[in-house]
Amino acid sequence: MAVVLTIEHVRKALRDHRAGKSRYDLLDAAVRGLALRVGKSGCRWSLRLRWGDQQRRWDLGAVAERDHEGIVLQTARNWALEAKEQARRGIYPEPFLDRLTGRTAPSASSARPRKPEMRWEAAVATFLNVLYDPNQPEAATHRPATRKDYASKLQTVELNRFRGRPVAAITREEIAEAVNTTCKRAYDMGCGSLRSLKSFYGWLRDPARVRETGVTVSIADLRPAPRPRSERGAPGLAFDPQTELRGKAPPEIEMGRLLAISRSGALPQSVSLGFQLLLASVQRRRQTIGADTRRIFTFDEAPDERAWFVPPFFRKTRKRGSQSHLIPLVGFGATAHDSLAELAKADGRPWLLPHRDRTVNAPAGVNLLNRWIERLPGISCSTHGGRYAFATYGPRDLSFARSEARLILDHSEGLEPDDVTGQFYCNDPAIARKREMMNRWIAWLEHWCSEAIVKDGLLSDAVALRAALRPASGRED
Repeated sequence: MAVVLTIEHVRKALRDHRAGKSRYDLLDAAVRGLALRVGKSGCRWSLRLRWGDQQRRWDLGAVAERDHEGIVLQTARNWALEAKEQARRGIYPEPFLDRLTGRTAPSASSARPRKPEMRWEAAVATFLNVLYDPNQPEAATHRPATRKDYASKLQTVELNRFRGRPVAAITREEIAEAVNTTCKRAYDMGCGSLRSLKSFYGWLRDPARVRETGVTVSIADLRPAPRPRSERGAPGLAFDPQTELRGKAPPEIEMGRLLAISRSGALPQSVSLGFQLLLASVQRRRQTIGADTRRIFTFDEAPDERAWFVPPFFRKTRKRGSQSHLIPLVGFGATAHDSLAELAKADGRPWLLPHRDRTVNAPAGVNLLNRWIERLPGISCSTHGGRYAFATYGPRDLSFARSEARLILDHSEGLEPDDVTGQFYCNDPAIARKREMMNRWIAWLEHWCSEAIVKDGLLSDAVALRAALRPASGRED
């Protein structure tokens, strides 16, 4: 039975040893695993803890009542706590204890090389910490959303089987089995987990840290299990021709409703203007949130228009050149920009949608518009809805050529990915055609905004509309 050891227990143990009493152990309830062992040869401190699937015991030295005579109670506890913390982080504690107790490790010539003992959970934690540390080179190659995705994909239920095990002892076959089990439960999750594992194992077996991790196997060629077959559009299932014709594009009236709500006065001013900029430019939420007054200009030949040079940073891939993507802002898009620019000037920061903390020189959180659109009554689309609508209704209603919407939606200015001449020699942003397309798009949105207000009078009542907002699911910024 464990007890909280005190100096009196130490004195009694020393007296029992001198009296030659029988051997016994006193377990310390204050630090689990620490014991005071009394025997014929003396009184010794001992630490016992689990390392992997084994119980290990280390001798910490002779028990003493006074510090200069040996190891006193508090010192033994401090050593034990530090050794337990190292073991918890996946670090083998014996070198640390050898250094404290003065034991000499075996020489390199006589000792068998010790296999690295970095445990699964410690390796995952270290990998994620490196990705989140802006001073590390790995962090510069991954966006915050990617690092967040890695954290979730490396902690799936199926990977819990590796907890407590050295990463060097985990085989390719075990990784493949865990991934395939995840695929059976949720196929896309399994594929995402495998992609994260490949990046993780590439980091583990990097020559700069392989001596620490011991990982030499490669899983780069592993493939997920085949996707389960599913028959789409089987006879007898319910069918909606409008949904079939629209695809992922929201109904036209919903696009108009979103514009009407953003103009109603029911939303905070910056959020309202942010939605108008999102609809007018048809860019992704990241581009809209990151809009910067230093990249939006007015030219003499088009005083009512704003030219937005979207930087290549916001491309989904950064491997397709360094040229900005030019978007003309017309109609209410230009007006929304001007209002946001005035707010930015008063704020003192260049961001059209700045961070809520004035001491932070950065745009608002990337989920700002996502969280607000979830609250809007009668809106079921995401912030991507406008892009689907532009690509779907443009050819049908606005005389866009087939696939011409990519002039606005695609950061490669509508060029084919294998068009070497266009990619490297053509610098024409097709501004005349873009201006024509965007003017038609703005007129289309204005029409459906009017239709939405006629259909639902609530859209012209800011008070009632504000009361109809859905509850917030989290912080808006």
